[in-house]
Formats: sequence, structure tokens, C-alpha cells
Amino acid sequence: VLQIADAAHDVGKEREQIDRLDTMDIDALEGRLDLIFRLKQKYKAPTLTALLDMQAEWQTALDNIVHAAARIAEAGVAVNTHVKAMEKAGNALHKHRQHIAKTLSKTLTNELKNLGFSHVQFEIEVHRTNGPTAGGLSRITFLICPNPGMGLQPLQNVASGGEISRIFLAIRPVLGAKRAVPVLIFDEIDSGVGGVLATDIGKRLR
Repeated sequence: VLQIADAAHDVGKEREQIDRLDTMDIDALEGRLDLIFRLKQKYKAPTLTALLDMQAEWQTALDNIVHAAARIAEAGVAVNTHVKAMEKAGNALHKHRQHIAKTLSKTLTNELKNLGFSHVQFEIEVHRTNGPTAGGLSRITFLICPNPGMGLQPLQNVASGGEISRIFLAIRPVLGAKRAVPVLIFDEIDSGVGGVLATDIGKRLR
């Protein structure tokens, strides 16, 4: 009898708690469950956990979009910093090239006179480009006047294949200490030459 009385008492207490539940809370819970069910169907989520994972992924994507402007601004600042550093280095290299071009022009002119260009004028022009290139901020042009009265012209416009090879042969010892090239081809270098000049060219090729 006592056990039955205790059980009845416990059930009574539980019933009182159930009776005290707010009808609005039950409606809200049912509404939430219905919403979860519809969202799972809409987005083909097999479980509530999968649906929550999808929501977290979408929230991350949304945050990335919202903060994209700030990241773009930060990237812009970084790009400007690198551009300034590049321009500084490019300007320094351009000035160095201009200085070296004067010295190299005189050296190559003397070398060419020993290779059959008795009255040659050779000049290296270094001009500033309109913008940065893979080679820096300089445009370099080799100019040559092989005979008096012709005037300086771009090397590729006036020199033959054999002459270009002899010019390259003159350049080789000047740059040889700076860059080691395993194989060099001097095409048609013997074209139109003979005697002492041919001997000198042969010695240089050895």
C-alpha cells in the first residue's frame, strides 16, 4: 500500500509539472521542430547535425564576402609597397646599366677594330621603358656604324650573319668573366674574311 501511495504521489507531482507547462512553449517547440524538418527536406540534410554543419559552412562563406573589402584593401596596401620597392630597385638597376653601357661601348668598339671593323662605331643605348617589364625598367638597343657615313643604326638592321658572329665574338671576352656559357655557336663567322684577320679570328675561337 505504501509503495502504491508513493507512486501515486510521484505521478501527481509529474502531472502538476506537465499541467504547468505553458501552451505557448509547446507551440514554439512544435514550430521549431517543423522548421527543422522543412529545412532538412529543402537542403537534403539527413540529420540535424548535417544541417548545422551546412549552416556553419554558409556562415563562413558569408563572413568571407562581408570582410572581402577589408582584405582587398589590405592586399592593395601590400601591392603598393611591393611596387614601390620594385620601382626603387628598377631605377637603381637602370642607372647602373646606363653607367656600364658607356664603358662597354668603348671596350667593344676597340675589340671590333681588331676583328675587321676598322672604322666601326658601336654604342649601347639604355632607355627608360614606360612601365615595368620582365627585364626591369630599361630598353637596351645595340647600335652600330660599320662604315663611315652610315650613321648609327640598330645592329639587327645593318649587320650580316657573319658580322653579328664577329660582334658576338668581341662581346665574349668582355662578358666571359661574368657568365660561363658551355657552348657558343658563331655562324658564318668566316664569311668574307681571310688572311691575317681569319688567323686572328681563329685564335680567338680556340
